[in-house]
Amino acid sequence: MSELPRRIDFNARTAIVTGAASGIGREIALALAARGARVLLNDLHAADDVAERIRVSGGIAVVDTTPVGSFDAAAAIVQRAMREWLRVDLLVNCAGTSAPGPFSEISEAAIRRVLEVNLVGPYALTQAAWPIMQHQHYGRILNIASNAALGQGRSAAYAASKGGLIALTKDNAREGEASNIKANAMLPVASTGMTDRIPPGPFRDWIDEGFPPSLIGAPASFLLSEQVPVSGEIFSCGGGRIARTAYVNTRGWFDADANADDIAKHFDAVMDGASAAVVDNQAQELNRYTDHKPWHPPGTMPGIR
Repeated sequence: MSELPRRIDFNARTAIVTGAASGIGREIALALAARGARVLLNDLHAADDVAERIRVSGGIAVVDTTPVGSFDAAAAIVQRAMREWLRVDLLVNCAGTSAPGPFSEISEAAIRRVLEVNLVGPYALTQAAWPIMQHQHYGRILNIASNAALGQGRSAAYAASKGGLIALTKDNAREGEASNIKANAMLPVASTGMTDRIPPGPFRDWIDEGFPPSLIGAPASFLLSEQVPVSGEIFSCGGGRIARTAYVNTRGWFDADANADDIAKHFDAVMDGASAAVVDNQAQELNRYTDHKPWHPPGTMPGIR
């Protein structure tokens, strides 16, 4: 008879959750605390009510109002966690902002703000926590990206920042293998302050009624657990659903002597989804070239796997 898997818990683990005062960040923080994590609740808007709820339930939480978006801020947030608990085991990069509008009309200041909060902030926090996780030989990182990275329209800065966050996740996952640091990304669907901008109507009702942010807590807890078996993956989560989202690469069409007109004639082969395969990293994408450009000696490409 096979042994049942051990229950997921975060006893003796320390978590930093940004954007923890409301919405998805709040629910992730509560879910982690409910399973024993000590949580640093970071948010520009003080998360005192979240901290009180955790403490009333017997948990441990501290509030930090350092605004994310710079390397100095990241260092301060991580140092606060270290002063409190001498560890950083879990990092949830959830704080985010957007600047919707026509592509040519968004101000430089608004674009920079979105990129700083949504991409520079997570990058800097991960970099600040990385040596600690390496020393511990343990770390779990969850980056809250967005399906807007797949293309939404009228939200280019937000989409670019979240696409960058996915790329950061995948690169961290490769480098973190040797240190037992796992990083994954989530594309959440939940009724939050951002979805409040959706005009009233059937779609807004569908989001509000079917996708409470509380349903993000369970998949987030799994993806941050010791038991999570993968790293560098992207997961669509919302309304009780969790699904893998991935990059794919078609077999394509090959002719080293082709000109632009030849490519136009064979473009159906370029786009043929029946030949598509998931590529998890740079090496796997490069390996698809070896059908036409064999690597000698065969096997692993130099410097990458």
